[in-house]
Amino acid sequence: MSIRGYYEASLRPPAADDAATAEAAATKWDWGEVLLDSKAYMADKENHTSARCRFTRKQDGKEVEMRKTLCLAPPPRVSYFCCHARCPDDHGEEDQARLFSREPSMLATEGNLC
Repeated sequence: MSIRGYYEASLRPPAADDAATAEAAATKWDWGEVLLDSKAYMADKENHTSARCRFTRKQDGKEVEMRKTLCLAPPPRVSYFCCHARCPDDHGEEDQARLFSREPSMLATEGNLC
């Protein structure tokens, strides 16, 4: 682990494998169950599962926009999720990965995620 509190590999999610997802859809995978990695990749990815929220940091009053995205894969492959945070007013001045002190983690999910 680096001095930052997160692994450098957490900045690079797996390459998209759309062929495997298309094959799973063709075999009538019902998307009802997935194996989900509990730690997030800190990367800017977006798809139909993406959700956004905005909040203000207490320590400096900066506004932060955070996005979470699920990247689903049929079992036995492991699905994962990405979290991306940025300060809209920084215009790229602040390193976006530094907005996280460590990898975000998933505690629970509920409902229809697809």
